[in-house]
Amino acid sequence: MAAAVVLAGAAATAQAAEPRAAEQDWLPRVVPSGLNPPTGPAPAIAVIAGGVDLTHPDLAGGAVAQRRLRAPADAAAAEEGVARGTAIASVIGAPRDGAGIEGVLPGARVRVYGTDGTCRDAARAMRRAAGDGAGVVLAGAPFTGAARCDELGDAVAEATGAGALVVAPAGDGPLRPAPIRAGDGLHVLTVAALDSAGGPAGISAAGSRTDIAAPGASVFAATPFARDLTDGAADGYARQDGTHLAAAMVAAAAAWILAERPGLSPDQVASVLRLTARDLGAPGRDSSTGHGALDLAAALGRAAPPADSPEPDDDVRWIDGTGAIPARPTLLQRARTATVAGRLDTAVDPRDVHPLRLPPGGQVTVRLAARGRLPVDLYAWQPTAESVLGGDGADLISAGRRPRLATETLRILNDGPTAATMWVEVRADATERRRSGGYLLTATR
Repeated sequence: MAAAVVLAGAAATAQAAEPRAAEQDWLPRVVPSGLNPPTGPAPAIAVIAGGVDLTHPDLAGGAVAQRRLRAPADAAAAEEGVARGTAIASVIGAPRDGAGIEGVLPGARVRVYGTDGTCRDAARAMRRAAGDGAGVVLAGAPFTGAARCDELGDAVAEATGAGALVVAPAGDGPLRPAPIRAGDGLHVLTVAALDSAGGPAGISAAGSRTDIAAPGASVFAATPFARDLTDGAADGYARQDGTHLAAAMVAAAAAWILAERPGLSPDQVASVLRLTARDLGAPGRDSSTGHGALDLAAALGRAAPPADSPEPDDDVRWIDGTGAIPARPTLLQRARTATVAGRLDTAVDPRDVHPLRLPPGGQVTVRLAARGRLPVDLYAWQPTAESVLGGDGADLISAGRRPRLATETLRILNDGPTAATMWVEVRADATERRRSGGYLLTATR
């Protein structure tokens, strides 16, 4: 707590260029004094929200643009969507121009993709954002719709495959019925909110997939003038609550890291942010704040873990070309030995699938070794397998399932008359409480 007070006091002077800087008490908790924005170009940040007020003085300079015009049919929901997008855009990138406030990454390129509030339309917006080359995609709100919405998970996978890090809010409160949240899916960096004292905010939903936390209560941010009715001054700014604001800070931090280290993959950026988060409460990860509070300075100085195998590779359709991602090269297509280093996380990346090409009558030895504390298991699947989800199945050839942390070895034979692609799955031990770890997979024929 004392450290937060010192940071706030030290940073107040540094932010004095903006006339409303003194009211941005959340900013020094995210960007400590003396930490200057990157000099290199940061990737564009796509925001999936209802819209944005581009007439607001802090958003009118051209760095913020609306790429997709779509809004909920309900007028009140449409107004709320614009307000949400306006606040998010200001928290991410309000410029240093003396107009009002300053974002985490001043002058960031923010692209708002309007959505009508349904899950399926949000998926369409996310696909367009990924197609436009966004480096970070922020799914700014929960969505209405059917209880199941496969399109959203597919859109996240496609965005990840296109090289974008998907960030999403954990959600506000224990809503009933529970809305669909992008943060509940795989390959998403899910963000909870902290209160002004640095603890879990009461409005923030807890969940097993929460990764990290950032300020999300009483955040001073831009708001459309027409909605600025709560503080007695219609000046375009108000204190607001919500995990979408915390997620905006983390999205900006991710873009900052990519500006400094553009070669990092989405999973490496997410790992750096998790590994450097300041632990809160009881030691270790928890459902209310994940790995802890965002620490941008530490993340910028942390060496990234080795890159994972290209994601998404959670199931056959993401690597065989039948999904929206080009087919991945098969192992042992020409060489006699192939090695793959990968990482798994029991909640957001529980399995990797690798294609293995064998000639007729060919035999291969596959060896799996865990790197770290996460136990992993090895499975081999027939060429006819369309999915490895659901555990076992008729297409399962064999499974290692050795004692925890042991090296596993499988021998696979193609007894067919033609060359065939087998599927080798590395799966995290589902009985483990959430943690991540690496593995080394070696195939030799």
